[in-house]
Amino acid sequence: MRIVHVTDYFQPQAGYQEYFLARAHRELGHDVTVLTSDRYMLFPDYARTWEPVLGARQRAPGQAEELGVVVRRLPVWLELASRTFVLLRGLAAALRELAPELVMGHDLLSPTTFALARLQPRLGYRLVMDNHACDFNTRLDDSLAKRTYMGWYGACVAPLVRARATVLAIGRGEREMACRVLALPEARVPLFPLGADAARFRPDGDARARTRARLGLAEADRVIVHAGKLTAEKDVVELARAFARVAARHPEARLLLVGGGDPAYLRRVRAEVPPGRLIEHPTVPNAELPALFAAADVACWPGNFSQVIVEGLASALPVVLPSEFCAGYPSADLLARENGLAFPRGDVDALAAALARLVADPAAARAMGVRSRELVLQQLTWEALAQRLLEL
Repeated sequence: MRIVHVTDYFQPQAGYQEYFLARAHRELGHDVTVLTSDRYMLFPDYARTWEPVLGARQRAPGQAEELGVVVRRLPVWLELASRTFVLLRGLAAALRELAPELVMGHDLLSPTTFALARLQPRLGYRLVMDNHACDFNTRLDDSLAKRTYMGWYGACVAPLVRARATVLAIGRGEREMACRVLALPEARVPLFPLGADAARFRPDGDARARTRARLGLAEADRVIVHAGKLTAEKDVVELARAFARVAARHPEARLLLVGGGDPAYLRRVRAEVPPGRLIEHPTVPNAELPALFAAADVACWPGNFSQVIVEGLASALPVVLPSEFCAGYPSADLLARENGLAFPRGDVDALAAALARLVADPAAARAMGVRSRELVLQQLTWEALAQRLLEL
C-alpha cells in the first residue's frame, strides 16, 4: 500500500508518533513517504535544548531518507512558529505525484487538515486524521485571532473532516477536544494511543552499568528519572519539592532530569533540591534516551501527558503519574497492570509519599517495572499500532 504521513513539523531524532508509525509501516512492506515542512518545530528554548541535537530549524526543501524514512520537505507559504501555524507550499502537487492509497494527517487543528480533506475526493485516498491536542496543552479561545480561526475551522474544515476522514485521538482528553471542535459523537473517534519502540527501550544491564558509572552513581543509589521538556506544565518544580522530602529520609535517592527548559524555571527547580542530589542531563536524541532510562529505578511524570511515559514503561520502569493529567483525562490506562502509583496532580505530599514508597522497596519497584514492560508488549508497540491503523 502507498501510505503518506503528513505533518507540519517532522524531527525523527526526537522520536514521535509520525516517525515511528511511518517507520513501522515501511517495515511492514508498505511504500511510505512523510510530507512535512522545511523546518523543525520551535521547541521551547530551542537554541539551548534542541538545536545542539537537531541543528538549525531551517532545512533544505527536497526529498531524502531520514533515519530509515523517506521524507519530502516542502517550502512554507506562511509560518507562525510560536503558534505552530504552517501553510505548506506544493502539498497538492506532491500528493498527486505520490498517489497514496492512505493519507494520515497528524495535525487535526492545522490548516493542512483543510487541504487534505479538500483534496480527498479528487485524489481518492482514504484519509485518517489524528488529534494530539487537548485542553492541557492547547488553548483555542484565549485570543481574538484564535477565536476567529476556530470560527473558520468550525464552518469550513469540520464539515469536510466529518464527511471525508476517519478521526482518531491519542487519549481521552484529545478525543474530547476532537469531538467538541468537529461536533462528533465519541463513538466516531476511536482512541489510538502513542506507543514505544520496545526493541530500543528495554532493560539493559550493560547500559545501566555504563551510564551509572558515567553519571557518578553508586550501586546503592536509587534514581528517580524525569525526561522531556522541563517546563511549568510538566510540574517539574512540584517534582523537585516532593523529591526534597524523599531525599530527607532516603540518602540513597537521586533525581535525574533529562531535557531542558527556560533558565529561570530551571533555577527554581534547582533551588528545591538538596545539594548533590540532582543530576541534570541535556536533551538527547530519542536513540540515546534508553541508556538513561536503564540507569534509573523509578520514573515520574507529575504533570502533562507525554509520549516518553510509554517509553519509560517499555524500559521496565515503575511509574508515578497524576491520577488525572487534567480533568477528564485519567492515567489509569498507563497503570492498568498495577505497574506504578498514582497521586492527585499538584499534591506534593502525595507525590512524595508515592516516590518514597518505590525508593524504599526496590523489590516491589522492580516487580512493577516488569509489569510496565508487559503492558507495552501486549498493547503499545509501534508495530502493533501500525497494523491497527490499517485495520481501522
